[in-house]
Amino acid sequence: MEEDSKVAHSSGATSSHFSPFAFNNPFEGTKLTCQRFVAGNRKHENDNPVYAEANWLRAFKSRDVAFFRDRAGHALEHLIAEMRGEDDNDPGGNLGAVGWLQEVLAYVKKNDPFLYGAIQGKWNINDKAKECELRPGGCESAEREK
Repeated sequence: MEEDSKVAHSSGATSSHFSPFAFNNPFEGTKLTCQRFVAGNRKHENDNPVYAEANWLRAFKSRDVAFFRDRAGHALEHLIAEMRGEDDNDPGGNLGAVGWLQEVLAYVKKNDPFLYGAIQGKWNINDKAKECELRPGGCESAEREK
């Protein structure tokens, strides 16, 4: 079912869109990931409650490929440590750190596929021709939006 199409429910009630959330997972990973986000907010943003000013969003907005690659490497270190039985006593532990990366990269992939491809090494972040190729409507549409 499409996320952006109106949904009619069996009761006759409608929703503006389908929400593809399943409630059959245990949410233990989600809890650990949330703990890691809160810890990161304390460490890097001084408990700033303004979501738009989050440290990782600063990197997203400036398209800082090196930041995301560094964090991917760091999450891999946490995964290896977890599999070796090396506990991380920070909030969320090793699995929270891995979950943090998953959440952040999923956000980047959805909201800036060009940046995501650059993080993956598919192209250079400065390749404007490739960015125009990927942008719906090309770069002409971006110019019209200004």
